[in-house]
Amino acid sequence: DANRMEQQYVARHKPGDVLISFRALVAAVQDLHTAGIVHCDPKPAHVRESGDGKIVLVDFDNAADSSNPQPSGFTYKFCSIEQILRLPPHPLDDLEAAIKIALVWAGEAFPALPPFAKPKSQRHNLRCALEY
Repeated sequence: DANRMEQQYVARHKPGDVLISFRALVAAVQDLHTAGIVHCDPKPAHVRESGDGKIVLVDFDNAADSSNPQPSGFTYKFCSIEQILRLPPHPLDDLEAAIKIALVWAGEAFPALPPFAKPKSQRHNLRCALEY
């Protein structure tokens, strides 16, 4: 599950690794976009680290490409407002999700620093991610 995966990430990495992992995640997203794919549902549960430390995105059930221009779902905590409004998928949706994933990683790595105190609700989570 996603919480266990986040805890494993934090257990294996130092706080300074968040930026390195974020850059690797952005590179993985960029590789998808270069191939004409928009993932549409990046979230921590869909991010894996390969044996050589490379970040890989998995679970393409909601991905958009020429054969599936309108994906069927997304995760509210990591989606863009454009996805909520059901606008056509755009690569920036994935980039916004990558930023929110990095915020989750940073929150796990630096739990005592605001704004990373545990939020009371998923709605608050989304608002915090959009504000920061």
